Amino acid sequence: MFLNDNGSVRWLVYPLAFIQGIGLIIMLNTSTSLISDVIGNDSQNAAFVYGVYSLFDKLANGSLLFFMVAAYSSDKEAL
Repeated sequence: MFLNDNGSVRWLVYPLAFIQGIGLIIMLNTSTSLISDVIGNDSQNAAFVYGVYSLFDKLANGSLLFFMVAAYSSDKEAL
């Protein structure tokens, strides 16, 4: 999205992907730790809470990906 056709800035993809990966790892670990804090010792509802978290995570990522592809795709006929 931010990189243009200029070849001199295309190398920025690699360090930016690394930084994004580190941020995603930290975010995933933090959210999983917060879920375990919410569940506590209640083991009967633990699977349900993790399942709902996973469902909403997949729905949010899928919808974000859909709208980003729809907004920034150069081939509008594919959508």
